[in-house]
Amino acid sequence: MKTLYLDCGMGAAGDMLTAALLELTLDRDAALAELNAIGIPHVTYSYETVSRCGICGTHMSVKVDGQEESDAMHHHHHHEDHHHSVLEQIAHMVGHLALPEAVKQDILAVYQLLAEAESRVHGVPVTQIHFHEVGTMDALADIAAVCLLLHRLGPEQIIASPVCTGSGQVRCAHGLLPVPAPATALLLQGVPVYSGTIRAELCTPTGAALLKHFVTRFGEMPVMTVNTVGYGMGTKEFDTANCFRAFWGETENTDNQVWELNCNLDDMTAESIAFAMEVLLRAGALDVWAAPITMKKSRLGTLLTVLCRPADREEMAALLLRLFVIPRFKTVPGKLQMVLETVVGLFDGMAKGNSPHRNKFLGAYIFGAGVYIFIGTLFELFGFQAITTGGHTIALPAPLSDVNAAISLGCLSYGVILVGGIVANGAKGAGKALKDFSLPLSMSFRLFGALLSGLLVTELVYYYVTMSFVLPVIIAVLFTMLHALIQAYVLTTLTSMFYGEATEKHEAKPKAKKVKKIKTANN
Repeated sequence: MKTLYLDCGMGAAGDMLTAALLELTLDRDAALAELNAIGIPHVTYSYETVSRCGICGTHMSVKVDGQEESDAMHHHHHHEDHHHSVLEQIAHMVGHLALPEAVKQDILAVYQLLAEAESRVHGVPVTQIHFHEVGTMDALADIAAVCLLLHRLGPEQIIASPVCTGSGQVRCAHGLLPVPAPATALLLQGVPVYSGTIRAELCTPTGAALLKHFVTRFGEMPVMTVNTVGYGMGTKEFDTANCFRAFWGETENTDNQVWELNCNLDDMTAESIAFAMEVLLRAGALDVWAAPITMKKSRLGTLLTVLCRPADREEMAALLLRLFVIPRFKTVPGKLQMVLETVVGLFDGMAKGNSPHRNKFLGAYIFGAGVYIFIGTLFELFGFQAITTGGHTIALPAPLSDVNAAISLGCLSYGVILVGGIVANGAKGAGKALKDFSLPLSMSFRLFGALLSGLLVTELVYYYVTMSFVLPVIIAVLFTMLHALIQAYVLTTLTSMFYGEATEKHEAKPKAKKVKKIKTANN
């Protein structure tokens, strides 16, 4: 895997990162010519070889109108010579640069990070942010150069060391600010940092934004075969070599890596832990084991360890939280959960039995439709009411007691059948489904009539039989519930049957080969 490792022991700045990446290119002069051709107004790139503490490297120079901006100029004459650039102006300028579209998107993403950080620092909307240090032409040149050089290198992953920010104070357009500057500190949230012993600003907002956007992860240098090392030199002199190092090489594929996840369990039964281990193994864990441990206050606990692939670590962590942290998830299913699982299994089996090839959406649909019919019928049966926006109460009717609702459900089921046939067999599946164009109408009236008759019988019992006769009332209620179950079963069965027919794969019959007869003449 092509890997770029960035050594941020002396912080990170746009010009130093540009110089280090320039050293990694095969032809520096060609890369420099490409940078000067991108078309940033009044900006020219150049480089020179310099030495810091006996180490030779490249110093990148960006000149605006033939003048290189020093730190003092950068902080003191902003308000006099430079227009503060808002994000829209930056985007307009980037849009006219001679750069690939992917590079332009990276530049704008970096500036978006800068704008969000400055917005939080100054307490103004992002659209009203006026850039100072980061909004000048030289900063745009640094960001554009880094984005373009990384695009040309094409690393598969970028790893960076913990970032040294420096310490002390730095003078900027707003006065003296602590190091790291407020915008830099916000950009480096979630990034491992340290101050070091050097009293200077080592990591600039531009450098922090570039790292935040491009770096895949921060940590120690991985085991890698280094092909090239680039040294980007800063302008200041310190006791330590003021350089930014970039290592370009190959690392082993992460497919062979294994993640170890640990969690301490307290007050868990052996049965619960055993169940959790089985669930984790079924979910794709490579191995799971438990060991007794002593926790705080000498409480006995269990250390559960899970080995998994890097791609599965988030899923495994979420599964551990689901099993042990969230109280409502029970390792031992209750009666309600068992009933729900039985119902879901029933509809899932119906879908798989009628449509072995495409049944995921079908199972979800018939489950929703069946439960809707049954539960909705119970609402009318037991007199559940709803409150309107006007504050009035209305009785909730059974879903199929209205012919319009029945027709709508029938048409919806037919639409599912039609779409399934088109997805599975294209025009042939659509034609097969369209042959039964009367299906939704007949299905709708059948459901409407059957369910309405059951409700009418129940109403007659309620209104014309005294409540002293308990048995007839119970029978009427049971009759209506049975009717609702039957109609739900009829709808789901018919839908799944027709769906299975529409989505059934039909193998094309092989064409018979024509045998040519060769006539031979007798000598």
